[in-house]
Amino acid sequence: GGVVEIAGLALSARLAGDELAHRTMLLTTAAADPARRRALAARGVQVHAVAAAADGRVDVAAALQTLYQCGVRSLLVEGGAAVTTCLLRAGLFDQLTVFTAPLLIGAGMEAVGDLGSARLADAVRLQGVTSSVINDQVVVSGYRDLDRLRRTVLPAAAPQPQADASAAEPAARSA
Repeated sequence: GGVVEIAGLALSARLAGDELAHRTMLLTTAAADPARRRALAARGVQVHAVAAAADGRVDVAAALQTLYQCGVRSLLVEGGAAVTTCLLRAGLFDQLTVFTAPLLIGAGMEAVGDLGSARLADAVRLQGVTSSVINDQVVVSGYRDLDRLRRTVLPAAAPQPQADASAAEPAARSA
């Protein structure tokens, strides 16, 4: 199953099909087409109307609250620059994992929009950063607040991500 905004889920999509519909939650606003919402609900999709953000899209904080009320405790968000930027700006993430493929497409597509950080001191910083290569993609992963995550989420017996002590120091070092 998955969680999507109504504008992005066609009635013919696999997530709305017989096999996955009952495991699919759709978050939208009251402005979404009522007939489409009813049609998806009739297929078994769990449709939830949540508050709208200033731009008319689903308010991400309201969406996360609704998911929490529905028992969702872990969420993989896969999306473009708009959803990534929204989560980063609001600090509504615990872990960020970025996959970079070796594909060059000219000017390219924006991965993250304006975060309102004009200076490096205001940048979103990740802790416990790891990197690896999976097939031909470089994968970088890190945490927003590693200490809070350790206190509230990770069980004591679980392997704990390690903070990279060098991340707090300037990047320029001589070998």
